[in-house]
Amino acid sequence: MIGIADLLVAVGLGAMSSPGPARLIFAEPSSAIMTTLPWLLIPGFLVPLLITVHIAVFIRLMKWNAD
Repeated sequence: MIGIADLLVAVGLGAMSSPGPARLIFAEPSSAIMTTLPWLLIPGFLVPLLITVHIAVFIRLMKWNAD
């Protein structure tokens, strides 16, 4: 659970510091670099993949504990 929360907080903070209407954090440097490749792969591919892996592990643990 802490791992998923950490991933969601990281994406939320990145969104709040990126240029645009949702920007709430005005510190420099901004997270504008995350909109270019290869950095785009982190929030666009790795974060959803890691959340899926966390959920799969939780499901496996629940099935293992049920036996």
